[in-house]
Amino acid sequence: MNSSSIEEIKQKRRIRKIYIFIIIIAITGIVLVYETYAWFVGISTVSVDQFDIAISGGEGLELSLDASTWTSTTLSVTKSAVEAATGNNNKWVSTTTGEGLVPISTIGEINTSQNVLKLYGKGSLAATGGGYRLISSQIENSSSTEQDGYIAFNLYIRNGKKDAYASGYDANADEAVYLSTASSVTVSPSGTGDPTNAKGLQNSVRVAFAQIGRVKYNSSASVAKGITCSTQSPVTGLCSSVGTVIWEPNDKAHDTNLITYYGNVCKARTAANTYSGSCGTVANNAYVHTYAVKKAITASNNVNVYDGADFNTYTSSSTYLQEMDYFTDTEKNTSGNARPEFFKLAANSITKVRVYIYLEGQDVDNYDLVSKGKSIRVKFGFTKDKYNVNT
Repeated sequence: MNSSSIEEIKQKRRIRKIYIFIIIIAITGIVLVYETYAWFVGISTVSVDQFDIAISGGEGLELSLDASTWTSTTLSVTKSAVEAATGNNNKWVSTTTGEGLVPISTIGEINTSQNVLKLYGKGSLAATGGGYRLISSQIENSSSTEQDGYIAFNLYIRNGKKDAYASGYDANADEAVYLSTASSVTVSPSGTGDPTNAKGLQNSVRVAFAQIGRVKYNSSASVAKGITCSTQSPVTGLCSSVGTVIWEPNDKAHDTNLITYYGNVCKARTAANTYSGSCGTVANNAYVHTYAVKKAITASNNVNVYDGADFNTYTSSSTYLQEMDYFTDTEKNTSGNARPEFFKLAANSITKVRVYIYLEGQDVDNYDLVSKGKSIRVKFGFTKDKYNVNT
């Protein structure tokens, strides 16, 4: 074989190697682009057509969506029922537009001038050496408008204990209410795919209960619906004194796929752009804190989604992220004297509670491999009986 033929063969091999390299780069690029859709945008098409909520009352408690029609047993909170309660700024997610539940983040802070929670959405996610850089902006919701991507509605709770109504707030005089042990968040059998293979979809769900204010038990529907954060006769505002309790269901559950994903993506952060070693361990049946967004985040703030003591020792993001102390399923299932209260209600009162059901984008279980096209089933109940673990 002459030298020109040998050179021609070598040239073809070089070209083939270049093609293979280009293909490998292209495939890698697709993987990286896909993985940057983690957390805040990875499960934005979750179906909620069958989002079923049953809220059970008892022991003198009555519930209503409109402060007019009351029940002391079970209140079925459906899309049609929530939307029919006019004048309440209620919002149900729409799946016809393809939105579904969109992961957001909140620490439960109430916008007292608008009587709604302060919520934060994703502005941008860019891959870093140990996860993703987070940019987050505040969602523009108000007393007249809630945005797509989460459920929000007013729940009125009437406490029929016939003691005298106290117009001023006194936590020591209020009655404790407990979250029913039957309360749960699961993947519904409805929706596409196998509900047993939801890859932890239900584990990043949160339900927030923001107490807005209260009035006397026999107040009219129009007075109860008009409750705001402001204390102005006959209303006792509760936004500042009581605030919000957020329930974290399935608090110790972590899907196997999530654990593998987290181990591959999260790297210990030692400085703004330096990563070295492994992050803190995430394991099934072990609690991991959520570091929720508490204020708007820009690119110059250098905040990562995995910033927080459970993941890294890097603490410069604490101005923008807050370690959350949720009310967990673990607490809900505690029995006897150790069972903690969920919230309190005044005697002889109607309390207006703003309820939000959403996916917490900063929960470690909110990642881009969570199954889409699913439906979530939520149910919760209230009881005054601290010692009956079956309620």
